[in-house]
Amino acid sequence: YAAYLTHEKRNKTRSVKGTIARIGYFFSNREINLHQLTPMTCAQLYQNLTQTIRPKTGKPLAVDSHRNFLAEAKTFLEWCVTQRWMRQNPLKDVKGHGRRRHGKLQLRIDEARKWLRKANEYAEKGEQGAIAAMMTLLLGMRCEEIITRVVRDLDDQGRLLWIPESKTAAGKRTLEVPEVLKPYLCKLIQGKRPEELLFG
Repeated sequence: YAAYLTHEKRNKTRSVKGTIARIGYFFSNREINLHQLTPMTCAQLYQNLTQTIRPKTGKPLAVDSHRNFLAEAKTFLEWCVTQRWMRQNPLKDVKGHGRRRHGKLQLRIDEARKWLRKANEYAEKGEQGAIAAMMTLLLGMRCEEIITRVVRDLDDQGRLLWIPESKTAAGKRTLEVPEVLKPYLCKLIQGKRPEELLFG
């Protein structure tokens, strides 16, 4: 399945590793075979997952987490059906439990101004993390988009930032860099080769 995701779907290595890890988390019993997976068995696997306690926090998996794991496992078994290793997907009718969170709290305008002032303070001291954080607020970029940017993506003397690859067509875009952010980004690329990461 990992080979299929890598070579046919063209998913990034990091994405493939994450998908395989989540599927492995769902099918925690490594001794079970595909032909042993029945709708009842799969329903029980999901039930067990919802009651799993995370060792680090001592709390159950979040609703978003176990529902995402379920979705990954369903897609995997659907692929197994296309390979004719199974007649039908036994997870097909298993429904996710609990209510997903709908978005995170958004900063109000005054809060965003205070946040930006503090980020500027850290950026002036050379804190790269503050610059990356400012990009989420000022450019609306996702974290993965930020950490995968290379020097040549910063274009037109720091005025533009290219995002040539994304999960969706809409994600491929060119962003106009605000004046407040431009000097920090231009300083980041000094002495670096075109293919080097903005944030090492």
